[in-house]
Amino acid sequence: DDSLHRYENDLRDVCSHNGVHYLDAEPYYANDVAIVGNMGWYDFSFRPSKLRIPLRFYQSKVAPGAAERLGNHQHLVDRSEDIPEGALCVTTRWMDGERVNLTDSDVTFTQRLGDKFRVHLAEASERAERICAIVHHVPFAELVPHSILPNWEFATAFHGSELFGEIILDFPKVRRVFCGHIHKTMRCRRGDVEATSIGSTYKEKAYEIFDL
Repeated sequence: DDSLHRYENDLRDVCSHNGVHYLDAEPYYANDVAIVGNMGWYDFSFRPSKLRIPLRFYQSKVAPGAAERLGNHQHLVDRSEDIPEGALCVTTRWMDGERVNLTDSDVTFTQRLGDKFRVHLAEASERAERICAIVHHVPFAELVPHSILPNWEFATAFHGSELFGEIILDFPKVRRVFCGHIHKTMRCRRGDVEATSIGSTYKEKAYEIFDL
């Protein structure tokens, strides 16, 4: 169905009905602290240059080897002069290509969410002294886990977007940043901002206690 409608309306309604604060709709405030959240998305700014796989494969969410084997993606490999040697051995599929139905491109959708995130951070900066930012997708390149295995490395393109990191750094009151998505604990620091990928998996959950 319409994934954008489900994201912006159905999820908000479910949260409201069950007494859950939906961060994507508005920030959460507790005294002089604000928690600002957004799902984030990907615009291929983290795609691995070392694989030299053309952008059209990431946009279609299938690696060259998968495209060769899937009839409905055969057109991606019909033009083969720009496909590097060995790329047909990369057989990854990113299942958003099957399960997410957006009317906009991933780049446009990322910008849409980024614009909302910026508005919420600006509002929180006016009302609060300290901000914790929470984004599902990865906002900083340092938090992207890399692999020597091409199938895993291809998937890094879908881990997040540097746009959200740039937006976060525009707001000095942001002290902590948390993300998920990659299911691996990673940490980095950008200036005064400490960022953490929380590292929960489907079976094992992680948590952190911190003083904002």
